[in-house]
Amino acid sequence: MSLVIIVTSIAYTNINVDIIKKKEDLQIQELVSDLRFVRSQNIMGNNAVYIIQDENSYTIRKDGDVYKTVEFVNGMHIKCALIYLEFDTDGSPKNNLGTIYINRNDSSIEEITLVPISGRVLYKEGIYQ
Repeated sequence: MSLVIIVTSIAYTNINVDIIKKKEDLQIQELVSDLRFVRSQNIMGNNAVYIIQDENSYTIRKDGDVYKTVEFVNGMHIKCALIYLEFDTDGSPKNNLGTIYINRNDSSIEEITLVPISGRVLYKEGIYQ
């Protein structure tokens, strides 16, 4: 009986850790998608769309209003040189922002790269890390 309880508690802990990691993965992918959205809006000439990042969250503002706010789960936070993220009409990032670092809850670090000339948003995940 006690063996069943021990095995069950170990399995529950592993499942809980996997769920947290999946939530973090989804939020990183959402940030990548939001960066691409802001870039496409700026390329189309709408310079009133930008991202304001905080340590544990970020906000997309569109035409002066809050369009979307995302708060990270479980202590995940952004390390970025700039607070205000936007792109030029040619797609390149303003202020030459290169890499956004995201510190996960398990102390690992994810990188989102904004290619300086083209502004492409790259996130290496899975087998490419």
